[in-house]
Amino acid sequence: MTDASNQESLQLCRAVSEALRGDAMTGAWADRMKGQPGVLVSGGPSLSRNGEVLADRDFFDRFVLVATAAAAGSLRAMELKPQLVAATAPLGEAIRQWLHSMNANCVCAVEQAGADCGGIGLPAPAGLVDSLLGHLLLRHLGCDPVVLVGFDLAFIDGVAHAKGNELDLEWSAQISPVRSWDWWHAHWIAGHSRDLRAEPARSGQSVLTNRELQRELQLLEAAFAQDLTQGLQVIDATEGGVAKRNVQEEALSECMARLATNRNPKMRWAQRTRSKASAAKTVVVIREAPRVAAVLAIDPARGGTGVERSLELEFGGRSVLRRTIDRLLQSEEIEHVCLVAPENWDHRAALEGLEPNSHLHLLRVPGSAFGSGHGDIRLARAWSDSCCRGGIANLSVYDEAYSAKAALQACEEVHANAALICGADWPLIAVQESWGVRGLVQRWREAAEPLKFVCSLAAVGVGSCLLPIESVRLLAGGSAVSIGQWIEEVADELEAGGAAKLGPIVAVPQYAASVAERLIMDTPRSIQRIRRALEPLLHGSELSALAQFEALDRHAGAPPTFVPQLLTIELNTGRRGCGLASPHRFGTLQRPTMTPKRMDRILSRISETRDVVVTLAGAGDPLVHPDVAAFAAQIRRAGALSLAVRSELLSPDALEKLAEIDPDVVTVDLHATNSEEYSRMMGYDRFDFVQEAIERVIRGRRREPGAAEWIARPWVLPRIERLRDMVDRIAEFGERWRNRAGGYCVDSPPQVDPWGDPIPDAPISAEGWIYGSSHQDRSALTVLSDGRVPARNDDLLGTTSVGSVDSEELLTLFRYARQHRARTAVKRHELLSFVER
Repeated sequence: MTDASNQESLQLCRAVSEALRGDAMTGAWADRMKGQPGVLVSGGPSLSRNGEVLADRDFFDRFVLVATAAAAGSLRAMELKPQLVAATAPLGEAIRQWLHSMNANCVCAVEQAGADCGGIGLPAPAGLVDSLLGHLLLRHLGCDPVVLVGFDLAFIDGVAHAKGNELDLEWSAQISPVRSWDWWHAHWIAGHSRDLRAEPARSGQSVLTNRELQRELQLLEAAFAQDLTQGLQVIDATEGGVAKRNVQEEALSECMARLATNRNPKMRWAQRTRSKASAAKTVVVIREAPRVAAVLAIDPARGGTGVERSLELEFGGRSVLRRTIDRLLQSEEIEHVCLVAPENWDHRAALEGLEPNSHLHLLRVPGSAFGSGHGDIRLARAWSDSCCRGGIANLSVYDEAYSAKAALQACEEVHANAALICGADWPLIAVQESWGVRGLVQRWREAAEPLKFVCSLAAVGVGSCLLPIESVRLLAGGSAVSIGQWIEEVADELEAGGAAKLGPIVAVPQYAASVAERLIMDTPRSIQRIRRALEPLLHGSELSALAQFEALDRHAGAPPTFVPQLLTIELNTGRRGCGLASPHRFGTLQRPTMTPKRMDRILSRISETRDVVVTLAGAGDPLVHPDVAAFAAQIRRAGALSLAVRSELLSPDALEKLAEIDPDVVTVDLHATNSEEYSRMMGYDRFDFVQEAIERVIRGRRREPGAAEWIARPWVLPRIERLRDMVDRIAEFGERWRNRAGGYCVDSPPQVDPWGDPIPDAPISAEGWIYGSSHQDRSALTVLSDGRVPARNDDLLGTTSVGSVDSEELLTLFRYARQHRARTAVKRHELLSFVER
């Protein structure tokens, strides 16, 4: 510990202590809990190990529980109730409501006087961290000892935080076959960490930490040292993470049994939502309202992911297009609605008699309203169609609907200086809400600096995106990549509750941000889902966004009526890799190979919904199978929307087979950044060989004439597994492959062996508490080469088999699997709420 960090900690402690004593409400709390143990909870990955102890009724109301802002979401998910939350930034709305509901409070030390922080606002010195504020709160209350829980101060096994963090809520709606929970944790760590380094751990091994966590550790250690001089005690019950000075180590269960003996004195943790200086006004720049044109690039035949659909389809007594236009015309911020359509499109049936006027414009263009390469963008989006952001090549839902040609022509036609991007089949787009079109325009006007874009990350088809004309020109001229790329550059900077910043992403309420559904009427699956939930309610007044989401939520658990959208088919079990990344790591898996007759049974009904994407993967490498090209052709003929191949690229003829198959996506089991790692993960050293094979696939990608260089097929994504000692390498791996040809994938390490038994030394699971809510969890299914269908998609042994396609229809088996997962999720919530999977 340096003298500078020690001096900084002491200065912060003095400033915060003075602020606590000087505030009328917190000053009255001084020493009110004297003699009681205080538990300070942070959001480290190990928190879930101690949730059961904190919830033990024997210890209830016998200690003071203070949480940092990072831990608040986890405690909420665990149904634990802290007395106070310590924060140095305004809390998110969901956490505020939760605290109010149980008469808890937040002490928020913020530098900006008058900020609405959701509780008691105190003046904050620069450099204060939540954990130090929480520690000083407990000392102010008179608590001794202070017991630390969840203070890993490190990224244990490459997991950024404990389950239940508010980021889990955001990520749950963005999980897809190409972006797993592990990907989001790894991406967050890489993007928010400076100077990743290994530090000694309590276990004697090392853990990965960064500069910010190191600084927090130094501040706390200095405060703990000061406590020791005053005869006060600090107990570290984290049971993991970095080793800490000036503390005693003890298991939480033993600590509570020894200390939590007397009930807490009666205490009112009264609420106050604004600080004493709340009269101070935040200076906000107010610009002239933009002249907004809502631009709807019309493809009469296909939706955003290339599925055939009709804009004349009836929805609640009107056509889908008419209902979308009527909704946009309700907005006071939109001056013009511009339909940019092919010359030969007959608009009369879709518009139902509505003719162009001073607010509605119909612009004709030769050929398609979309530019070159948009077909490849659609194929990329087909793999994450329920995610508003992310996926292959960082493409967002707004890239599905966006056409630079259409946006430029529309803005020039009506002299607009901003384009609102949405689709022609988005009848649920939010307009009047504070996070809808009205909120986007308001954010654009109030931002301190001109913004490249303004958008909301609501459910797909509900949010929208506003582009100033300068950004439209940048995208049209190729100076910028995509809207999705812009979103990725800023979205990771927003912490949970960070939406108070006047940045380009508008805050979205929880009910709109956590929905993992495609609410665009462009596939039979989404059309049926929306119609069943909303059509009975549409014959009357317009529904609010909240009422829409409540109705959709009531129908979310309905049995599926279509085959799975994300279908993985195993052709064989043979592969060449035999290391730690091999599915055969627990023993050889041998099954009969796929047959054309069995494949026909699997594919018999996938054309009904037209949005099914098929991955050839499983225990074996499909490129080892001699008839893989014939099976790929069979899948195409059956009506699959897109085809992916997962391979090691170790077969001598792998590239020739790939060229014959012509897949849309290729994912490659690389799992390494150097030859040594590759030998460990794959069994022998072919690292240079596989890297060159990937490069050859990338160099051989096909691009439409006139399309940008980065838009080409197939999309290529190398894969790496999140093992315990590979965490620091994932950042290097992602940096190399992030922008090459689609991105990269991070695989989850197995938590159970093929027989369903937990693996004792498995790395911590990265899944959030919202298990089972992602689009992938509900829409994915795997068929093994012998025809069996496991309920768990990672069950390559087939121990959870719900039947076989040889004797039952795929849809029936999909329903069985969904029922099995639902029961498992309920049991996990009821019985294993506080236990790490």
